[in-house]
Amino acid sequence: MIRQFFLQVIEQKGTEAIGIFSHDGKMLDSWLASGSSDNVLKDLGETFLHIYSVLSRPDMAELKEIQISFDKGMVFARASERFYLLVIQRHNANPNLIRMAANCGIHELENHRKGQRMIRKLPEQSLSKKHFNELDEVEKIMLDHIMR
Repeated sequence: MIRQFFLQVIEQKGTEAIGIFSHDGKMLDSWLASGSSDNVLKDLGETFLHIYSVLSRPDMAELKEIQISFDKGMVFARASERFYLLVIQRHNANPNLIRMAANCGIHELENHRKGQRMIRKLPEQSLSKKHFNELDEVEKIMLDHIMR
């Protein structure tokens, strides 16, 4: 699925990993550059699930896209109605090109027959309906950077 709809993201210089997650936290598909760890992608996916669930509460500003820099690169996340996309990239990547390619890929996925069939099978669980009472320290730091 990622190779079909997000090939432009994969081909961008500096892309390390891509993951598609359902709103219940399950990884639906992933792509990793050689030497990248699947565990890092899963952990970041869970972290962004927590962050999106907090940000989608009625008293918080709803964000669809988040981009955060860290010591080895950047993480781009984009929420859709039933899933969210996570892209890990190095600092030498062009974030605007990756963002544009990711948004085009999401649009293609949502409008393609195969993508629509996959999306229909996903639970209708909204991010705002997930309630996490407590964020761990890493999630608090990431949320603090987002809200600045």
